[in-house]
Amino acid sequence: MIVQEAIKYFGEFGFSAPTRDLARRLGITQPLLYRYFPTKEKLIERLFEELVSEQWNPEWDRHLVNRETPIAERLTTFYLSYTASLFSYERMRAFIFMWLSTKGLRQQFEGSPSSRLFRQIAEELRVAFELPGPASVPVTKMEEELVWGLQGSVMYLGIREFVYGLAPRVGRKRLIRAEVDVFLGGVEPELRKAIAEAASKKRKRAGL
Repeated sequence: MIVQEAIKYFGEFGFSAPTRDLARRLGITQPLLYRYFPTKEKLIERLFEELVSEQWNPEWDRHLVNRETPIAERLTTFYLSYTASLFSYERMRAFIFMWLSTKGLRQQFEGSPSSRLFRQIAEELRVAFELPGPASVPVTKMEEELVWGLQGSVMYLGIREFVYGLAPRVGRKRLIRAEVDVFLGGVEPELRKAIAEAASKKRKRAGL
């Protein structure tokens, strides 16, 4: 109950808002709130788990690696489901405020399922474009950054709607499909370049 109300509260007022007002909204005393979350930082850590880790659906992992389905369809279906779980006024705004107001979440994020998403998609892109596998050339930072670009374009739809108050004028399904198609239509040359550079560095290190 505290976590769900905290998402609404901080999503509305930001994380600089005092916890005493959160306790008042919950109808409890501030000491009782501190009994469950001794500090505001502990509460923020718990909200991070709720918004980033616990909202992760294990089915997404299985779906993304199902190579019987075209990569465009897998990515579109994933992002439709992913945004459905995160895109609401309270959750999206709390998510943004959380990253703006705290500095200690990087380590938590790097251990979360979301952080593995970019490498997972990068590996599936290699298969889709018939590029060398990670066993011969490990996934590069550039490849992960390219996937971050796709992630950013999808997340911006939620920022526009729930932070700027400017809802897209086209349906989310159509927009996400378009974002995926544009990404796939232009990413292959950059993937090949990144892999070729990494392979060249690997050969030089090996003295070949």
